[in-house]
Amino acid sequence: MDYRFRRVDGFQYFARKTRLLKEEISTLSKDELQSSDESLRIILKAENTIPLIKFGNDYRSDNGEVEVDILNDRRFFAHLFKDEDRRPVYKKARQILVHLPFSGNQELFNVKPSTYSSGGYPLAEIDNSELLFTVEFFSDIDKSEDVEKEISRRIEFIKSYAGWLNNDITSFNSSIDSLIDSGLAERRKKLLQDEEILGKLGVSTKVIPSVGFIKPEKKIELKILDKKIEQIDPSLEIETYYEIIGIINSLGINLERSCQRLRSLGEEPLRDSILGALNSFYKGMVSAEAFNKEGKTDILLKYQDHNIFIAECKIWSTETIFTNGITQLLSYLTWRDTKTSYIIFSKNIDVTKVIEKAKNLVESNSNFLSRVKDVSNSCIVYRFKLSLETKNECFLTLHVFDLGGDS
Repeated sequence: MDYRFRRVDGFQYFARKTRLLKEEISTLSKDELQSSDESLRIILKAENTIPLIKFGNDYRSDNGEVEVDILNDRRFFAHLFKDEDRRPVYKKARQILVHLPFSGNQELFNVKPSTYSSGGYPLAEIDNSELLFTVEFFSDIDKSEDVEKEISRRIEFIKSYAGWLNNDITSFNSSIDSLIDSGLAERRKKLLQDEEILGKLGVSTKVIPSVGFIKPEKKIELKILDKKIEQIDPSLEIETYYEIIGIINSLGINLERSCQRLRSLGEEPLRDSILGALNSFYKGMVSAEAFNKEGKTDILLKYQDHNIFIAECKIWSTETIFTNGITQLLSYLTWRDTKTSYIIFSKNIDVTKVIEKAKNLVESNSNFLSRVKDVSNSCIVYRFKLSLETKNECFLTLHVFDLGGDS
């Protein structure tokens, strides 16, 4: 077991994150700056935003019997018979292994928050996406409620530290927009000054255009179908659905235009870039990884507490994973959820092969009904059955974005 939240000074950790963001912006090339400030802001923010630590429900497993030193345990008399060598006195105990699932970056459990307890630090190990710690009990003197109380105390201690660190993370994340805005302004200014000098020296230059994804001046209102007697819950107008598809495509094209440094994002920050684009239009209505029916979906747009648009994001790897992603997306849906997108990021050299494979896999799916509209060669709207056992249908739009790659 190791102590958590104490190895890395929090101030230095966030200062380093700030420095790396500024350094990245200062190396953006003229071509990279062809995207608008808003699209670059969304991409850079998705890359540099630190996800908060979140916990799931704990569960326990039996770790068997272990020998425990009871020399300093005042529930026993061993402490009365300490010799000068303070040799341990062992007694058999039952050990419980407590699993506490979490989401977030593992490295955060080594960062010391600006607020901390004088009572020490939590003791736990990290295994993939779980924190693990052990609790022992002696069945001849301990009661189940006492063991439960100790487990709860340990969990709350961990969550207290995570909460303090989350406050620091939130503060850092809230500063990212201004860091990006000032950094982009300084970078554009420097490149323009460079071009001015190059122009005076007779070196041919081009003006850097500002194109691509543009943030709206105000939030766009969702167009919802008129409610009928038999239709209790709201549903998106098809016009708004195509609008959402257009927003996703616009940001995806900017991702394709970005350099490899920005294209090398993992699945979660790529997802967050799409999330950021949608929230630019529908502020506060779009969430990530929200629980919905059978699992967690990547992107969920809600209206009056009703799901009206659901999207799943995947990095292309194999045909099986792609097909499983469709099944996963459909499993999230209820009969009220009828507008969806399946967003694929391809890091393969030949994206045309990926697009054709994706289309074939979609149209060979047992729930496929028809091809509705080709928005572009890599963006196609389909009709799908929610399941083979129902007549209820949904729209599923396939998006494939080319992020380049080596394989």
